[in-house]
Amino acid sequence: MLAMTGGLGKRMELKHVTKRYGKNEVVKDVNLTIEKGDFVTILGPSGAGKSTVLKMISGFEDISEGQILVDGKDIVDREANQRNFGMLFQNYALFPHMTVEENIAYPLKIRKIEANQRKEMVENILEVVNLKGYNKRYPKELSGGQQQRVAMARTIVFNPLVLLLDEPMAALDKQLRKQMQREIRKIHQDLGLTTISVTHDQEEALTMANKICVMRDGQICQISTPEDLYEYPNSRFIANFIGESTILDGHILSIDDDQARVKLNDGKIVPVQLGERTSWFHEGQDMYLVLRPERFRMVQADFKGIVLPGFINQSTYVGDAYYLEIESEEGLMLRVQTYARGKYDLRRGAPIKVGFYPKDLIPVAE
Repeated sequence: MLAMTGGLGKRMELKHVTKRYGKNEVVKDVNLTIEKGDFVTILGPSGAGKSTVLKMISGFEDISEGQILVDGKDIVDREANQRNFGMLFQNYALFPHMTVEENIAYPLKIRKIEANQRKEMVENILEVVNLKGYNKRYPKELSGGQQQRVAMARTIVFNPLVLLLDEPMAALDKQLRKQMQREIRKIHQDLGLTTISVTHDQEEALTMANKICVMRDGQICQISTPEDLYEYPNSRFIANFIGESTILDGHILSIDDDQARVKLNDGKIVPVQLGERTSWFHEGQDMYLVLRPERFRMVQADFKGIVLPGFINQSTYVGDAYYLEIESEEGLMLRVQTYARGKYDLRRGAPIKVGFYPKDLIPVAE
């Protein structure tokens, strides 16, 4: 296995980074810290500004305001080829007239590394990306996944300070995309490369990153671990964008310490634990309550939580679970995941009772 040394010393910091095209502000006061060894994914819908942020980090796009610091030194005035970053694009941009080893060796050649050392470095990196023995093949002789691994090898062979990934798996089919996600994650872990990726694919972000930065309309909405982002979204937008969710509208009747009494639109009153979010709320305020699909229960006679009778609108079987869309008697649309195969009638149109416990509710303010 290749042992890579050097790389990012401590951290990269984006401070008040802003990008304007004329009067149009597409990135607005972005602040983000990436520690050495992090795998950070910038996630967001189309037009969120995520690719623009990556281009500013790489040096392919000038910034209008702010700083990009690497180990405390501002690099905004450095050209892209002076930053020593590796960038993998959607288009692998392999040279069709070069063999695999010639493609991978190209960045070493322009850095004037001697031929013997280039050959050794190429052999090492081919082993890392599981392409040992493919040295003499041309890109047209490789599958899409193999071409991407060659592009990855070429990107990391010179030991970049930071690896930048600009939606490199967007063009792959689902099975190959999942395979490449695992391989890129393994390479990141094995080599300890500081990695920043951009994607609009929530599953990809949750699978690969140890830190996710969600953007919308040029601004950062939330930065957190995948687990915390899913379990504790800070807004209705995040709850809807990361995974499936049911959102119940409510109104705060009272707050006692860190517990609120919330009246739902259907008239039910539920206790909601606010915890660290207590300062977000006040009596008389509207509140949104997030329920993840796996938090619903199929109601039996001894169930002590909140019960929502309804009818199944849609039922989708995915091998180990059913995903249900249920319309409650009050007109709420509930998204439910259940593993209760064979225990209930889960066909479309079937009556059903589902429920939840108040502890499963995630309160958000907007």
